Amino acid sequence: MARIRTLQFLPEIFKTSTNAQFLGATLDNLVNNPSTTKMQGYVGSKFGYGVNAKDYYVTEPNGTRTDYQLAPGVAFLNENQSTAKDFLSYPELIDALKLSGGVVDDNNRLFNSEFYSWDSFTNLDKLINFTQYYWIPEGPPVVSVSSATVFAETDYVVSDVMSPYRTNSAIKMMRSVSGNNSIGRDLNEDI
Repeated sequence: MARIRTLQFLPEIFKTSTNAQFLGATLDNLVNNPSTTKMQGYVGSKFGYGVNAKDYYVTEPNGTRTDYQLAPGVAFLNENQSTAKDFLSYPELIDALKLSGGVVDDNNRLFNSEFYSWDSFTNLDKLINFTQYYWIPEGPPVVSVSSATVFAETDYVVSDVMSPYRTNSAIKMMRSVSGNNSIGRDLNEDI
């Protein structure tokens, strides 16, 4: 079957080399029958549990594609969304590093690290600020804390009575407290 060239349908003035390239890459592919070949075979690793290396695998054009078929890579997500924006396979990741000036001759050196990222799947705030949380299943009853029970001001009157000092304390919203301070005795002993 002859290949249809969409350039032939244009007036003579529009039959330029630029239009020929553009139409050959776009519209010619839409109006012609596809030139596909039916293939059947496995793709992926030839090693692992339940894999028979003697099965027929699709032949890749180069060694890198053969070594890294379906190998994990990097997925870039859209900001604040769970939809993927772009994917990079392992060979594409190595090529991107090479284009950025990275030395990619030795992949063991490239991805070797003494430090690892670890995600414990825990809420780290509960470990850092552990005093702000209850650590029993139901939790204790709520304790009410109000400013009515906090004594913000205390007046002390200290007077000299012979050898000890006498203190009188009038704490607001509480009874009056007094006592003698002498050697060997607790300040609040007489309270």
